[in-house]
Amino acid sequence: MSTVSRNIGLTSQHIVSPREEDDLIDITIQNLSSNNVYVLSAQNQTVSDGIKITPNGTYTNDKRHSPIWLVADGASSDVRVHHELYKAGARHKRRRSEAHVSCFSKKT
Repeated sequence: MSTVSRNIGLTSQHIVSPREEDDLIDITIQNLSSNNVYVLSAQNQTVSDGIKITPNGTYTNDKRHSPIWLVADGASSDVRVHHELYKAGARHKRRRSEAHVSCFSKKT
C-alpha cells in the first residue's frame, strides 16, 4: 500500500482494521502537524486512552492486531499513513530491523 495523506481533527477517524481475526497490521504514522495526534483502538476512546504522536513525531507498529483510529487535539492535523495487512506467521517481507542491519554490514 502507498503512503496516504490524512487530515485528522477533533473527531476520531478510522484508519484501518484487520479483515480477519489472524490478520496483523504493519503501520507507520507520521504527524506533520503542530498538534498532538493520538492512536486509538476504538472510536469511543478519548485522547487520554491513546498513544500520543507529538508534532513531527512518528508511530510504528509491525504487529498490531486491533483497529486503528486517530484523533487530534486540534483541527486540520496533517498526517501520513502507510500500512500493510498480513497473516500472522505468513509474513514474506524482511523485517525492518533486518533490513537496517544489512545496510550497515561491513564487507569482508
